[in-house]
Amino acid sequence: MAGPINTLLVSLLINALSILVLWLESTSLGPLTAFAIINGMANGGFFSSMPTVIGSTFNSNIVAVALAMTITGYAGGYLLGAPLAGYILTATGGPSAPIEAYRPAIYYAGSIAMTAAILVAVVVGLKACVEFRGKAVQLNGKPHDNNYLWVMIFDEHGHAQEIHEYLDTALAKEVFTTN
Repeated sequence: MAGPINTLLVSLLINALSILVLWLESTSLGPLTAFAIINGMANGGFFSSMPTVIGSTFNSNIVAVALAMTITGYAGGYLLGAPLAGYILTATGGPSAPIEAYRPAIYYAGSIAMTAAILVAVVVGLKACVEFRGKAVQLNGKPHDNNYLWVMIFDEHGHAQEIHEYLDTALAKEVFTTN
């Protein structure tokens, strides 16, 4: 694996482990402070290494597209992460419950972080696929429900060799021609 990918992997592992070890067992201010510092540094490593990883993984003629696709991929976590954690917390007793009520939400966050680290460790030399569904309402009031699939093929050095994006282009054309 290349240096930037190793940096990303270490950041993701520290993030996941700080959640699953420090945050999960924090019952006083000391461990919670240690978690906040360590997790903050790991997240800083993640966000600062992503442009370098993308730049070293993709050919220069598609770096902008790859960066845009990556940032678009963050949207799911940003839009769903806090509401899901809030739902889990509410289902286990709510914010006024004892600290144990927070543990399932912490497990959720830690497992997502560990999954990301595992995916980075496994993806080199493989194909990575991302499938998602977009649901929106067009300006004309009609629904815009589209399925997307991104397929990326990497070589043994972690460099993207091919990127394919699949979507319903007829639906996309309709959005641009009728709104």
